[in-house]
Amino acid sequence: MARDLASAMQCDPKLMEQAASGDTKGAARAMAEEQRVWLDPDARADRFIVG
Repeated sequence: MARDLASAMQCDPKLMEQAASGDTKGAARAMAEEQRVWLDPDARADRFIVG
């Protein structure tokens, strides 16, 4: 889970500001998406395919 959170915040630094101010909904959604991508080889591969 820590890896997912770090990856999500690296992709969207605004999540860190939101979480620090008490709004963790965005961070929770982003972590769930990172986990989904990590577990789905096709979704993970899509991140590396450029143009």
